[in-house]
Amino acid sequence: MEQSYTCICQTCGATFETRRRAKFCSRVCYFATQKNHRRKPGVLRTCANPGCTNTFWVSPSRTSHRYCSTTCQNRTKRQRHEVRMICLTCSKTFTIYRDGSRKPEPLYCSRECWRNRNANVVMVELVCKGCGKPFRVPHWDYRQLYCSWACRRNPDAGRRPDYGPDWDGQRRAARRRDGHACQACRKVPDHHSLHVHHIVPFDAFGISRHTEANLLSNLVCLCGSCHRKVHYGRIPCPTPVGTQANSLAEFTKSTQ
Repeated sequence: MEQSYTCICQTCGATFETRRRAKFCSRVCYFATQKNHRRKPGVLRTCANPGCTNTFWVSPSRTSHRYCSTTCQNRTKRQRHEVRMICLTCSKTFTIYRDGSRKPEPLYCSRECWRNRNANVVMVELVCKGCGKPFRVPHWDYRQLYCSWACRRNPDAGRRPDYGPDWDGQRRAARRRDGHACQACRKVPDHHSLHVHHIVPFDAFGISRHTEANLLSNLVCLCGSCHRKVHYGRIPCPTPVGTQANSLAEFTKSTQ
């Protein structure tokens, strides 16, 4: 028969029986009174959650702990509240939890509803102000002017200006007269980079007087870089040199 000992707990003073001599009746009493230089005695606390009555031991180095678990901390510290929302796609009711943060609230109950959010949207057909092509947008974007970022950054990229019916012939004649070279920097760019500039702006004449605006004496060839500099006033506009013919027919006769 094993021998038993009757001991008195040094923490709570309770009498208990054990098979060997002991100073404490439980681990709770042991951790409450230990005074080791490496580990100080812990602190017994009650969970701060009003709906929880659990007690727990806290190390002296973690005196800021007030909750027995993460669940109690989420329920009290973040003050979560259930809120019922209505999905914008399927009109179903779903529940969310507000935790006091600034993140936006979800508007859809699932990822599928988010992907199909534009399935029942009324589309409106508009005409791009830059390229003139039709495009479709949702009804809330009915004030949109351009079909893409390219047209928005450069509205004149896809739109050809109307300089009258004789513009193509006069432009070819101006390029042949100037030798397909820029009259400001004397460089010979490729065919698409050689611009034909109106010395007196075309808007000063209007479409009704396009013949006077497109005279060869009012046209000069410039590269893209010099063309922008002339419009911004950084360099003076060069004067056309060569023949004084003012039409394609006169220029063709003078070169024969």
